[in-house]
Amino acid sequence: MLYTLMHKNVSVADIEIDEVIGHINSVHRVYNLVHAPFCSIMGDTISTRILKIWWYTRAIPLTRQGIRDALYTIDISTPQVLLKKGYGLSLSDQYWICPKNQNLKWESINFFDNAFSDDVGKILLGQERGINDPSRLNLMSPSNSAEGQLRKAWKICDGIRYLLKEGNSITFQEVINEAIASKICDKLKIPNTPYQIIKLGNKFYSCCPDFIKSDTDLVSASQILTAYKKPDNISLYEHYINCVERLGIKDIRASLEKMITLDFIISNQDRHFNNFGLIRNAETLQWLSAAPIFDCGSSFGYLNAVIYEEEIEKCRSFAKTHSEQIKLVKDFSWLDLKKLDGIEEDFADLLSSIPDTNISLERKQNLLNLLRDRINALKSIIKSRAGKISSMCK
Repeated sequence: MLYTLMHKNVSVADIEIDEVIGHINSVHRVYNLVHAPFCSIMGDTISTRILKIWWYTRAIPLTRQGIRDALYTIDISTPQVLLKKGYGLSLSDQYWICPKNQNLKWESINFFDNAFSDDVGKILLGQERGINDPSRLNLMSPSNSAEGQLRKAWKICDGIRYLLKEGNSITFQEVINEAIASKICDKLKIPNTPYQIIKLGNKFYSCCPDFIKSDTDLVSASQILTAYKKPDNISLYEHYINCVERLGIKDIRASLEKMITLDFIISNQDRHFNNFGLIRNAETLQWLSAAPIFDCGSSFGYLNAVIYEEEIEKCRSFAKTHSEQIKLVKDFSWLDLKKLDGIEEDFADLLSSIPDTNISLERKQNLLNLLRDRINALKSIIKSRAGKISSMCK
């Protein structure tokens, strides 16, 4: 079936989508190249191959916990078909698809200004099972396009769009990690998305407001790196900085250094190129700023019952270990680690706030020790560098 890929009210291109599996088959007429998803613009055309990948990864991954059961409950074949049922709409940007035989307007269906159904969200969170008549479900939901491995769903509370995210089935530690990462960011004045812990029914979730508005897009680092070929003579880190500065954002190095510093402190194992990026104006296409820090749950040895040193050191973005990646930070003048005095008590309070987890008393103490050790390690790194600079100046 033929659809028009839209960016708010701008027609981008006609695309053919398979009705059975929901994948993009082909790109037809291009109407407005500059409004196409940033990663898909290749010279003077849209890359069909990259647009297919963009659409595929816009949907819920099949590797997410419980997604196959959810699709069975909804009676939908693939996550991409579920995405299509909500016109491809998201709360992360302004892209959507309009069937060629329908006269739809962004103003009447977007999820920033209009209410949406909780049906899909409840099923994705495992709160609804055994639906007798799936045809009666309202599938218009931004939860259809909420990417990531953990169960999550969007909800509206007092007019604000919040993303609820569950932890893994072992410790549910991700929920706590999101909240402590926010506290660390606030103390160090690092721009971040505020997370809190809430309880719905008998489960706890991390909860954060949407930082994208109806006139902005989140463009991931992955999209930006896809759009520009990396020269062989520079690192991926410097290449990303060059790309972003080319787009007009000149303070990106300082922003990245703060993100890398935070990830060192919390031992973030899953900072990848899809959970940081830039914000741009969806109408003027002006690049505005780096996105605030978000998605820090996969930290502090979250996944394994035993906290292994090699797991703590793992990272996924610009280096393989935090010890290597922290070397990319050239300027610590903004950082006052004294502001983290008392952060262990905040962490202890959060660790005690969810009684129904598998976090033993021993593990809680290990986590508090880990946070203290990471802060002390960072202090040592900064002191060592200051000593080297001092000796060089003699």
